[in-house]
Amino acid sequence: MNNIVGLKIKLDRPIDRDRPCCRNICIVGAAKHPHAGALHCVDCGQRRGWLSKETGSAPPRSKAGGAEPDEYLA
Repeated sequence: MNNIVGLKIKLDRPIDRDRPCCRNICIVGAAKHPHAGALHCVDCGQRRGWLSKETGSAPPRSKAGGAEPDEYLA
């Protein structure tokens, strides 16, 4: 699995649309089994959830479209 710790992710889950946190941008932190990462808001630091191993190992969907982006969609 790719090292995803430190990656920024724009959350777009139903809960994130209903009850957003700041800009809904999280940074992936280290996590223990069975998760691939812990999601924390980049603005306020609040924990936003867990990143599954399945999602963490999937090819990222870039919002930038071309070159290596700073932020991915989840």
